[in-house]
Amino acid sequence: MAQTKKSRLPAEYQEVKYITIPEGGQINTGRTWPTSAGSSYNCDAQINSAFTANRCVFGTISFNSAIQAVVNTDNQNFVQQNAPSLYGGTIPRDNNRHLFTINPSGGYIDGQRNYASTMSTARGESICIAKRNDGARATNLTLWEYWVEQSEIRVQDLIPCYRKADMEAGVYDIINNTFIGNSGTGTIERGPNV
Repeated sequence: MAQTKKSRLPAEYQEVKYITIPEGGQINTGRTWPTSAGSSYNCDAQINSAFTANRCVFGTISFNSAIQAVVNTDNQNFVQQNAPSLYGGTIPRDNNRHLFTINPSGGYIDGQRNYASTMSTARGESICIAKRNDGARATNLTLWEYWVEQSEIRVQDLIPCYRKADMEAGVYDIINNTFIGNSGTGTIERGPNV
């Protein structure tokens, strides 16, 4: 007899392979930018938006453009996509899935550091996935998973899913047992069921 895979989510939710957050949409993680040396934010995602500046993988809750994107002390922001080089401080849309990581040592794409300065901007601000960098630009982003580690221990792990009662797509935090939906505009699209 074949065994059924045990779900990581409560029965009211259905895990999906990925979700696609529309331009104007965002997932507010409810967690602030890490200040301790052992903290890191990780986003397994693909940028789908047009090739223009100021579109973010990681952004902040405020609409103040000076602190909207998470940047380092040199004002580099690898979550923007207005540069021709993937590892040059800013990233283009290349229609590929990547692991984007930010920690107090800098920013990484697929494990390769693309800047090393200490992150300073947006500390104390709630981090949002696919958050617009100013009032005019936003990111269309496909998300497979998002997690936060502190001293190599996961303290947040967001899994793409939808709530069965109303079919709303979002993420479920399997560490803190919380569903997070779209806190921006538009409708999050969901991929196939897991």
